[in-house]
Amino acid sequence: MEKAIRIYRTIDEARALSFPMISTGEATAIQWELSHIVNDQSSTSAKVAKLLTLTDRIVKIPKEFSVCSQKCSHCCHIPVSISGVEADLLAETSGREIKKRGGLFLNKYSPCPFLRKNECSVYDVRPLVCRAHFAFDDPQYCKAQTVPHATYTVASNGFLGKVMKAIDYLNQDKRAGDIRAFFK
Repeated sequence: MEKAIRIYRTIDEARALSFPMISTGEATAIQWELSHIVNDQSSTSAKVAKLLTLTDRIVKIPKEFSVCSQKCSHCCHIPVSISGVEADLLAETSGREIKKRGGLFLNKYSPCPFLRKNECSVYDVRPLVCRAHFAFDDPQYCKAQTVPHATYTVASNGFLGKVMKAIDYLNQDKRAGDIRAFFK
């Protein structure tokens, strides 16, 4: 059953949405988990995978308000900035070879190299920016890439910024760039 909250909204209505805050207990747990993930003894790829799973907990509430739906892939054609360690995890999981270590954005609105039949072929290990990107207004705005609309991104939540900093820390001297610069 479709959630009642997933009604199509105007841009102004969507921008006026306010989300319940994460409880103090959950915020403390997320902060504790974040610091322990970075300092544990697992591999870098395992740490990145844990950080991405933690991201899913952080975006649980905004995700409920999103108008995003399965097989909608409009956001899979916009620039997707990833770190080298995220690229390593994608390569390990997908079996695809990294063509080069990051770089500039390539074709601004070309399909993601992991998009298959309007679905993400690496959904379980999709990058941070993909996990934290939701639309809140009429999905028609997603189709028109020149129309600004109400979205949720990494910059929308302080905890997501901390996850990004943790991934950057793990990335160390590896380059970052658009996902299309890493994979064919």
